[in-house]
Formats: sequence, structure tokens, C-alpha cells
Amino acid sequence: NATLTIAAPEEASATTSGTKVISATNTIISDASCNLIAAVIPSGAAPVSGNVSATVTITSTVQTSANGSPYVQRHYDIVPSTNASTATATLTLYFTQAEFTAYNAAPNHGTNLPVDAADAANNKSNLRVFQFRGTGTNPNNYTGTRLEIDPADNLIIWNGTYARWEITFSITG
Repeated sequence: NATLTIAAPEEASATTSGTKVISATNTIISDASCNLIAAVIPSGAAPVSGNVSATVTITSTVQTSANGSPYVQRHYDIVPSTNASTATATLTLYFTQAEFTAYNAAPNHGTNLPVDAADAANNKSNLRVFQFRGTGTNPNNYTGTRLEIDPADNLIIWNGTYARWEITFSITG
């Protein structure tokens, strides 16, 4: 188990960052190269405790789900070691504008995500996060159910200091 505190971590930029396990008392999860993966804050009815494993995968192109819908190039696998299906937390995921731009250019992508930082008010309400339960390696092969999460628009922010989108929402499991 590692305890890692980083004031201004870099954003993950590799194709696959690898997995990092931390104590749930830490809020920032980053890989061994200090690339930011996510922030996990214990909260809710059954606050996450113990270790949390997190992996971010960044593909070189926009991928398509089994139903033909494209999804943003960055996807996460975040698993608490204790009460994995019932643990609750506030989760923040990080994305680049380039990833949103690539998604917006993908065929059959549906409604746009923000086209730039100034466009936040127009298109961030289109953003959805899908939580996949069970085991798997990408959104097309998870064994469990899928849950659609509509983050509150005021919790989808452009961080100009770090040039990234930060999407925060409550999560169970």
C-alpha cells in the first residue's frame, strides 16, 4: 500500500497508466509517474474505506461501444477492496479538451460535449458517465449491469490552471 500526496499532479497522458492502490483516506490517486487518475473522497451512507485500486486507460482514438455509440478516449476502473458493490464516495474524473474534441468529431456521437472552456454553459449538460459493474477491461465487455450517471452541471468544471475538465459526482460501488 502506498500513501501519496501530490499538490499539483500531472494529467495522465500514457495509453494505459497502470494501476495504483492507495488508502481511501487519500483523495488523489495518481500513477507511479505522478500522472493524475482520479480523486476519491469517502462520503455518503457507506463511505469507502481500505484500499482503492484505480486504472485509467487512454486509447489513441475514440472507441465505439457494443451499441454503436462512441465514448471518450479515457475510461477508468476504480475498485474499492472493501465492500466493492456498496461503498460510497464522491469521485472526480479528469479529461482533456482534446478528448472532448475528438469525441465531438466522431461519427454518430450524438450531442456535443463542450467545444472549449468558454462553451461550458452550452454543452456540459450533455455529458454522461456510465458505471459498469462486474469485471471487464473496457466498456464493451463488463459482466455486470450499466448505470448512467448525469453529473450536476455545476460540478463539471474547466480548470484553467491545469487545462482539464473535472467531473465530480457521487457514486456507489
